[in-house]
Amino acid sequence: DTDSEPADSPDGPPGPVEVASLPERPRRRRAAGRPAGPPIHVD
Repeated sequence: DTDSEPADSPDGPPGPVEVASLPERPRRRRAAGRPAGPPIHVD
């Protein structure tokens, strides 16, 4: 019965794992795209 319902286990399905990684990905992208300091390419 446990194998039949993997959704019940947070460790089994990749769903919960992906959601936790999502918030971390966009955060890094923003910093690299628009740094707080002055643009390097201009310097």
